[in-house]
Amino acid sequence: AVYFCCLNQLKFSLVGAGDSVHSQQNSGSRAFASGFLARAVAATVMMPFTVVKTRFEAGERQLSVLHTMQKIAMTERGGLTRGSLPTILRDAPFSGVYLLGLTKLMAAAQMFNASSFLPPSVVTFGTGLVAGAFATVVTNPPDVIRTRMQVHAEGISVAGRGMTAITLEFMRTEGVVRLFTLGLAPRIVKKSYQAAMTWALYQHITDMLALSARAAAQLGPEPLVSNK
Repeated sequence: AVYFCCLNQLKFSLVGAGDSVHSQQNSGSRAFASGFLARAVAATVMMPFTVVKTRFEAGERQLSVLHTMQKIAMTERGGLTRGSLPTILRDAPFSGVYLLGLTKLMAAAQMFNASSFLPPSVVTFGTGLVAGAFATVVTNPPDVIRTRMQVHAEGISVAGRGMTAITLEFMRTEGVVRLFTLGLAPRIVKKSYQAAMTWALYQHITDMLALSARAAAQLGPEPLVSNK
């Protein structure tokens, strides 16, 4: 919700069939900037919940989300913001690359008139899957480091250590290639499908709202009835 509110404030929209050539050429940079800024704000606001979610996924179950937040805040200095930088370095570029790829793929789909033999929702979902998979591969290294910073893995101490130190230790002990391959398959399945579904739903809702607004504008204001 925070992400899409930011996108609405930035007034981002996918390239349309009736856009000018100049507008289509600028759509890529506009999409990347909009996605990057919107996701950076959303990631910062939601960071405490991201930390708790990561702890839960790692098996550190507590009574509730609020109880876990309270415990982290009281026992770990800066615990609720740990991993903020790698999270932003993962989420903001992911969103930027995703919207950039989605914009270009949608423009290509319109060029080949894909909507003539496929429903628009299928085109949006399919292009979203491809764009999401590509963006996940590009941003996998900061996601690996974020997880390592936020989870107390067995035999690994991350308390009080920065992203650079943890990244260097990871590359020394596990290799550079692991930054790009560790957890990549489940991330592609999860993030590409999630991004495609979310964006398809967002596009459907915004299109419906736009149609309703145009219909209301064509009807015009209702005439006032005077009582005599």
